[in-house]
Amino acid sequence: MAGKITNKGIELGFTAVPIRIKKSFEWILNANFSKNNSQVADLMQGITSIPIGVGPYNISVNAVAGMEYGQLMGTNFIFDEDGNKVVDKDGRYLSSGVMALGSVLPAWNMGIGNEFKILGVDVKILFDIQLWGQVLLQYKKCGEFIPACSKRPPRTICVRRAHH
Repeated sequence: MAGKITNKGIELGFTAVPIRIKKSFEWILNANFSKNNSQVADLMQGITSIPIGVGPYNISVNAVAGMEYGQLMGTNFIFDEDGNKVVDKDGRYLSSGVMALGSVLPAWNMGIGNEFKILGVDVKILFDIQLWGQVLLQYKKCGEFIPACSKRPPRTICVRRAHH
């Protein structure tokens, strides 16, 4: 056994038919909501982190003992006590060592589906919604096109919370 993960969550589903007109029109509404918390309880003795996937700029997604599953590991900017990014003498942003930047998993997922039956023709629309989760913004080629990006250290990444 490589380790143990605990998963606690909830999933709710809902279906309704708000409008039904015999043989000419029907609207079917479906909704689904799920929230899961996956915690890496422990890993094999002597192991604190297992890489799940590796990306550019020394970034990886890991299972880290004691943390939420899917930790994005990599460098970050160094900030002063006022929250400003710190720059070196050449005006380049300073970066930290490798650290946990947050989980790639969303706080929750939701789907809203609408199905319309109009005179024998079905039309379906699905909205897929996720809240939070860390994403990687890559700036490898950015400096070639946007001068402000060329000030970034070559191995520094930008991480932000995703709002989908």
